[in-house]
Amino acid sequence: MDAVLELGPLYHLPAQKDRIGALSEAARVTKPGGLIVVALISRFASLLDGLRLGFIDRPGAVAAIKADVQTGEHRNPDRHPVLFTTAYFHHPDEVANEFELARLALDQLIAIEGPAWLFPDLQERLDDPDRRNRVLEAVRLVETEPRMVGVSAHLLAIARSPTR
Repeated sequence: MDAVLELGPLYHLPAQKDRIGALSEAARVTKPGGLIVVALISRFASLLDGLRLGFIDRPGAVAAIKADVQTGEHRNPDRHPVLFTTAYFHHPDEVANEFELARLALDQLIAIEGPAWLFPDLQERLDDPDRRNRVLEAVRLVETEPRMVGVSAHLLAIARSPTR
């Protein structure tokens, strides 16, 4: 294959060995030098979403957010339908290491939404061409800034398969 898109597996695999396996399989099936694009959830997504939407006011929310931030392991043991499923949230600083363990070199880590997802009226801003252009221009300023990448709820990791 010329390219592989993994748009979900890594955050649905809480165990690191399984994430490394998914990345290794992507490398195996991609032609040498082929593109591998992987979606991730930021370690800070539940904290920022909890602040933005007021979830931190729910009983037990702060403890759950603390666990997410400390370990990356987001848990929904009761399978509560309003809460996100059990998942793994990546810290931006650990992504390159997981790729390296799968024998992939991370080319780029990009913030998908950037900080704009924190706007409560984001859809209205995107619907207006002038406002959308301002939001996109602002987000582009920090989409690859290492200190800001984690402010985005979702990340996009880009690598190439080994040239063997």
